[in-house]
Amino acid sequence: MASHSTASPAATHPGVTTQQVYILAGACLLVGLFLGYFLLGRHAAPTVAGAQVAQASKPSMGGHPKLTLEQMKQMADVQASALIEKSKTDPKNAALLVQIAGIYQSTHQFKEAAGYFDKALKINPKDVSARTAMASCLYYSGDVDGAVSQLNQSLKYNPKDANSLFNLGMIKYQGKKDPAGAIATWEQLLKVNPNLDRKPIVEQMIAEARDQRGNENGLRHRQELSAASSRNGGYANVSELKATMSTFWSWPQAVSLAVVALLLGMCGGWLVRRSFAAAPTARVVVGAATENALSSPPAMPAQSAPPPNFGLQGEMPSDQALKQAADAQAASLLEQLKAAPANAGLLAQIGNIYYDAKQYATAIDYYDRSLNLQPSDNSVRTDLGTAYWYTGDANAAIAQFQKVLASEPTKPDTLFNLGIVTWQGKHDGPAAIAAWQKLLDTNPSYQNKEKVLQLIAQAQGR
Repeated sequence: MASHSTASPAATHPGVTTQQVYILAGACLLVGLFLGYFLLGRHAAPTVAGAQVAQASKPSMGGHPKLTLEQMKQMADVQASALIEKSKTDPKNAALLVQIAGIYQSTHQFKEAAGYFDKALKINPKDVSARTAMASCLYYSGDVDGAVSQLNQSLKYNPKDANSLFNLGMIKYQGKKDPAGAIATWEQLLKVNPNLDRKPIVEQMIAEARDQRGNENGLRHRQELSAASSRNGGYANVSELKATMSTFWSWPQAVSLAVVALLLGMCGGWLVRRSFAAAPTARVVVGAATENALSSPPAMPAQSAPPPNFGLQGEMPSDQALKQAADAQAASLLEQLKAAPANAGLLAQIGNIYYDAKQYATAIDYYDRSLNLQPSDNSVRTDLGTAYWYTGDANAAIAQFQKVLASEPTKPDTLFNLGIVTWQGKHDGPAAIAAWQKLLDTNPSYQNKEKVLQLIAQAQGR
């Protein structure tokens, strides 16, 4: 009879079925959660809260406070003010508009930067460098299609432009989620620029895009299999499901799984209780830290040279991505430098590229080499001091600013930066106030006088 045939396996394979083991493990997991939450968690919660309070009481060991976008906008406004005034009397000066746009781009004010780039391109539409920079700003502002359009326009003027091709590939890869399109663009870059100095970087990006494309195809295949089997609880067919659920486990195996489930449940319950108990303390600590950071004076050293465009690497580039992009952009200038190693302006331009990519140590090296050839260039020396500041060396920054002021005592950018570094880096409010007051006294028509007065008031504690 049928009843005898279904009972016979039990005599041959003593133990419990997979279905019974899963039920037992699930029950143990629930029991463990209960025990962990109400027994273990009761003792753990006070310890965690106390630890967070102790941690909150420790002084911060971080570096300079992170700038908010509003503080960075203030920085850009200060830097660009004189150039904006100049552009009012020379509205057809495309280079001046590009310089203003570069200032806003370097401080992540991408919409403002795109606006100035657009004005410049209406005057000089064939400026591929400016159009590529505008595309970067549009991308970071969220206008992916607009960025693609500008890069395509750049390539109409110069089909071999390395920056345009590199950025177009990156936007297709990151913004359009089109690894195939990115690969085609980067392959075109290598084809039309066979001697590209940073060819390995592009080849690495192509390899990553190919891997992603392969992973996407594999994921699509797995999703199709999952959809086909979901009707049977994740199994390919009902027979497979029945066969799996009717297999037998030995009692030691079943007990071991149940014990593991119980322990996992206890750990999970303890962690849940801990997180609930610690949450109010964590919110208080985070709130206080945020308030302190926002009340700190903004670190706003002004860079005198306009920042050039750098390649895209993700929605907000990582430090490694910025370095790769800077290397790619500086490649052509480095080739020129081989033929003219004593070109101070070229060295400073390369330094600017690395400065804008936040590769301050590399920027310092090129600025220093430029100043060895042309030590009287106070704009480059101001940039060198600013780069030192961003590496955390306030003393070296101040030393460079003082050298500038020894020969040009009323230079506005240098006085402004000296005040910032003296205030934030040396915690010397009176010296910072003296620098800013000298800035106002020697530059009575300074466009950002009100902002400097606000900084003076903050340093005075008002």
